[in-house]
Amino acid sequence: MSLLSKHSTRRLKGSKSKSIDVEEYTAQDLPSLRRKRTMSYNRLVKALEIGTVALSDSSKRDLFLSYYRDIKTIAHNFEHAHLIILDVLDDPKDVDNKMQERFDDMYYQVGSIYHSLTKSFPPSSQWQNANYSSNIRLPKIVLPSFSGNIKQWPEYYDTFNVLIHNSTTLTDTEKFHYLVSSLSGEALTVVKTFPKTQDHYHDAYQTLVNRYKSKRNLSFICWREVLNTDFKHNDANKFQTSLDLLEENLCILKTLDFPVQHWDFVLVYHILSKIDPEVRQSLEEKYSDVEIPSFDQVKSFLRAKSEALIRGTHFTATKLKSNQTAPAVVTSQSRRTPAATVLAASLDIKQTTQPYKCAYCDESHSITSCPTFLKKSVDERINVAHEKKWCYNCLKSSHQLKDCKSIFTCRTCKRKHHTLLHRERPQPQEPNPTVSALISKSHLNTTVLLATAIVQVRDASGKMQSFRALFDTGSQSNFITESAVKSLGFTPAKVNTKVSGLGKLWHPFLVMSLVQ
Repeated sequence: MSLLSKHSTRRLKGSKSKSIDVEEYTAQDLPSLRRKRTMSYNRLVKALEIGTVALSDSSKRDLFLSYYRDIKTIAHNFEHAHLIILDVLDDPKDVDNKMQERFDDMYYQVGSIYHSLTKSFPPSSQWQNANYSSNIRLPKIVLPSFSGNIKQWPEYYDTFNVLIHNSTTLTDTEKFHYLVSSLSGEALTVVKTFPKTQDHYHDAYQTLVNRYKSKRNLSFICWREVLNTDFKHNDANKFQTSLDLLEENLCILKTLDFPVQHWDFVLVYHILSKIDPEVRQSLEEKYSDVEIPSFDQVKSFLRAKSEALIRGTHFTATKLKSNQTAPAVVTSQSRRTPAATVLAASLDIKQTTQPYKCAYCDESHSITSCPTFLKKSVDERINVAHEKKWCYNCLKSSHQLKDCKSIFTCRTCKRKHHTLLHRERPQPQEPNPTVSALISKSHLNTTVLLATAIVQVRDASGKMQSFRALFDTGSQSNFITESAVKSLGFTPAKVNTKVSGLGKLWHPFLVMSLVQ
């Protein structure tokens, strides 16, 4: 029989536990709740251990009775923490039912021992000859595990101290073996050099504590991870992981006695700088009537966003399947009926709602969210766009710049290219104070003069015609207008070349002429 169940809870006899408002707890509180549950479990293990000894050793009777006075408090604390964990997780697969069942068994065993000891008081000789212990099997002590991850140190340190280090019934040799068996990896190498004897336990234990009990290092690591938390992605798993990591680190900082509850403004501002602009706009619209939203409000909004992303993944497969089979229904353009035209239009709308597929790495995100593409320099992005024959304005491969119908332009300079391909123009150097007046005067001129000349050009019939030529010393090619070619009677030759112009943008040229 179990003390607790998912939907119905049986209170322990005589328990004064009140109803628990589980809505006050979130996933951020799970580490502290698990520690509270483990500590209550270990105290009951200790009470059962001493009670079993007291059945055959009358000198332990008073010690057991002292433990028994707190048995209801221990049960209440376990019940309180376990019930909240059940409701917060809300998933039977994540529940440790074995711990719950062992706790129930031990609770009733302790009660049975108490009634046996208080029913009668036989002589000490009878106590010594009794064989009660053979009928009671002690549960195996659940030890924490520590591999050297400093973020796991607080939970390991508290649990090991309560269960092993502060125990009055274990020898130092036994404590040493428990210590070694609970360590692995880097943490094990710290104590591995000490001989496993009674005289070296405290030295090994203190060396381990000195190595990992560092509030400064732990707080620095947690805060760095808070600052590096990024929500600029639409992947459901990554978004959920980022949110869990943020709450985990803040929970650890709270256990280190940092005033996390007073950091709302700093945390809110930091999170707003780490989320996607569209998500930030949605958050601002939701809390437009709030002067400054609290951290709990922002966290609740992000949690809802995470759940929405997770639910959205259920329809991805169906949407892709419908997009793949739908085009087969549409006939050719010349044979479409009005009904077929409407159907084709609806199919186009469906296709535009399919998940993004990055044109650079083929992952499920847009090119503007691709971490690999964003890490490249502007020149490297331009080269990628040129090699893959993307449109320089919308970064799509279905057309070129001259055919782009997008109404969007660069957000920095408003020119016809994508913002990710924008080159920053070099800033003018600070003028020399001695000539500042002269330079300031020259800045007033807004017109640049280029040299021109009247030149004689021989046309197709051998006659000379006069034209005005413009001399641009920065140009590496010569150009002639289409009207001049017609006036001279030349026949242009077909070519296929590109010329780099303003903003390093490439423009195609299809004809050329030879001029004498």
